[in-house]
Amino acid sequence: MEITVGSVYRSLGDHPLDRIGAGIMDKSGVTVDQREVRAPTWSIVHVLRGTGRYIDARGRTFALAPGWCFQRVPHVPQSTYLDPRSGWLEGFIDLGPRLHLPLADMRVLPTDPPAWRWEGQVGFADRLLAFRRDLEVADEGSLPGLLTRGLALALEPFAAARPEVTRDPIDEACRLLAEESERRIDLASWCRARGLDYERFRKEFTRRTGLPPHRYRIRRRIDRACALLRDGRSVQDVAAALGYPSPFEFSAQFRAHLGVPPSRWRAG
Repeated sequence: MEITVGSVYRSLGDHPLDRIGAGIMDKSGVTVDQREVRAPTWSIVHVLRGTGRYIDARGRTFALAPGWCFQRVPHVPQSTYLDPRSGWLEGFIDLGPRLHLPLADMRVLPTDPPAWRWEGQVGFADRLLAFRRDLEVADEGSLPGLLTRGLALALEPFAAARPEVTRDPIDEACRLLAEESERRIDLASWCRARGLDYERFRKEFTRRTGLPPHRYRIRRRIDRACALLRDGRSVQDVAAALGYPSPFEFSAQFRAHLGVPPSRWRAG
């Protein structure tokens, strides 16, 4: 597909920034793209051609080249400087703040890293162009479906931004806490066996997941309990399967987490 320059934005609510946008921008000849800009919306930018550098709010500098992505996070200062002779061409997807905020709160769109290389960008420009075309001509009734498609495009590069599970102790711990919900987990000993400082690990775990390890384990335990209850298991069976000392302790924790006892949740 031939790359054509242009941008499209479609509003989705009653606020001017409730929107999704997509496009290709040619910034050949530009040196200072953005300097300490606090954007009102979120966007993921894909470098299709050219070179430059991106500086995040913490002063970290990333050398940009084709195959790189970077984020513009709402209300966070960042700068982009381009080589004016490199023929810079970028593709982007833009989300309004009321679309971005819940995804950021759920860590679906993490703010770190702010920039990274994405090997899977091959063919992305064609998919982005097709989405932009469909977004431009869509009737209002088609916008919810296109929103889902745009979100999928926006999320594609984030898998490459996350470290491999086997090399990332936070992801390893998340898997452990989810899979071993029926037995006691001593994370301090687990950290020592891997040469990790537990307090530093606990702080990083909380920063990355939004919850300290013990609360994360409870949340995953309750998630599993909900699935078992939906499968028709009794409260007693679920409590035993998840390693609770008694159905009463399970019911108390379930109610504290979801606001209703497990029997009522299952009936609802």
